[in-house]
Amino acid sequence: MTLAVVRSIGTPRRLATAQEYEDFEQELVDQFLLAGVGAGMADGSIADDRRAIFEFVRFLGRPVWTSAPEDSDRFLADQRKVKRLAHSTVQTKAWTLAQFFDFLIARYQGDIHARPGR
Repeated sequence: MTLAVVRSIGTPRRLATAQEYEDFEQELVDQFLLAGVGAGMADGSIADDRRAIFEFVRFLGRPVWTSAPEDSDRFLADQRKVKRLAHSTVQTKAWTLAQFFDFLIARYQGDIHARPGR
């Protein structure tokens, strides 16, 4: 009898394809939004958070976990100066991004560091 190599389900694996990168990014956003649902956030607030996060992801143009604080600063400045959104709207997006990245650090930091990227 020989022993088989077993990988823990919880062990992060390296991402190889563009689809795997997109799926992992989607999982991160979904888990953040599910945590909001679990905390009792209203559907409208969840939808607003989702919209803000994906707007940032599109602006960034690369995996969200590779972003740095200056990327968020550029995004928020663009929202205010180029798109001319209200101060309160940009502030709400800033809070959403801050909560999202706090969530990623608290829950997924190990997984993110175990995968390719920054």
